[in-house]
Amino acid sequence: MGIILVIKNNIKRELKNKGKFLVIFFMPTIIIALTVVGNFLMKPSVTIGIVNESKEQENLQLIELLKKTENLKVNTANKESIKTDLIMGKYSVTLDLKDDDIEFYSEDGYRKKEIERLVYLYKENNYNVDLKQFSPELFKESMSMSERVMALVSMCLFITTAMTASILIRDKEEGILTRFRYSPKKVSVYTLGNLIYNFLITLTQLAMAFIISGLLKIDIGMGGKEIILLGFIITFVSTSLGGFIGSAFKTEIQANIMSSVVAVISSLLGGAFIPIDKMPKAMKLISNITPTKWIVSLTSEFENGLLITLNTSLVVLLLFGSILLILSNMFNSRKLNN
Repeated sequence: MGIILVIKNNIKRELKNKGKFLVIFFMPTIIIALTVVGNFLMKPSVTIGIVNESKEQENLQLIELLKKTENLKVNTANKESIKTDLIMGKYSVTLDLKDDDIEFYSEDGYRKKEIERLVYLYKENNYNVDLKQFSPELFKESMSMSERVMALVSMCLFITTAMTASILIRDKEEGILTRFRYSPKKVSVYTLGNLIYNFLITLTQLAMAFIISGLLKIDIGMGGKEIILLGFIITFVSTSLGGFIGSAFKTEIQANIMSSVVAVISSLLGGAFIPIDKMPKAMKLISNITPTKWIVSLTSEFENGLLITLNTSLVVLLLFGSILLILSNMFNSRKLNN
């Protein structure tokens, strides 16, 4: 009964600011819609950078042929920042043209090989090709629609769950925790009530987002079972992370800023914006500590039919959520007893 009372009180308080509540509530729906539109508008492209310190006629002719190649963008590159430009994704491949040689640089072995093949074709033949026909694999998306949607929705929920979990901070500031400490109710009832409230709000956000997407015929690339299971897992991880951040900081501003920082960094390193297979080795290694990476990985496995399998991604996400739940409970207990 005490848990239900905590949940009811939290809902009443949040509904006092209906505008803020509605924005938070429908944020995942907006993210899904924007992702689908963005995915439709963005066309895969291949951009190469050229460093040409040579004035050889053969190299100048090669550059002209590359510039006239359909579906290939050619820009002048800076020799001093070749590695940085490749890491940041400015160029897929960089060519360093010399008097008697060409050096190819790329973070992607396949792209490097295909552009190398194109260049040597041009050196032997004086005609243009359509790059998309010459090498169709270059234009295949590294991330599916489902992976991109789940990664960006997760980023959104990492932020909004911390906002709802920061109720504990407000309660302490307003003296509600002090009154609760001297009531017959146990401290665990208050903590569990807040946790369940946060979980239910997050789950409802996701459910509403997917229902509206279905009604609007927005195809996110997955079936109902996969969406439901992924929804529960993402909700669990988001709630745990939000609860941890809400319990670890003293003010709402601190909690909200930290949740935004964690969400953006996790998304950047986890593959929401730059596909993991396009990242350099060091970033790939760091991405393993982000929940977004494992959410994207689990989405990919579900797409490939591994729905029931207890795989690495699922285990990592469950462990991640469980550890944060334990830590947030420890911090909450400390706050309630101080």
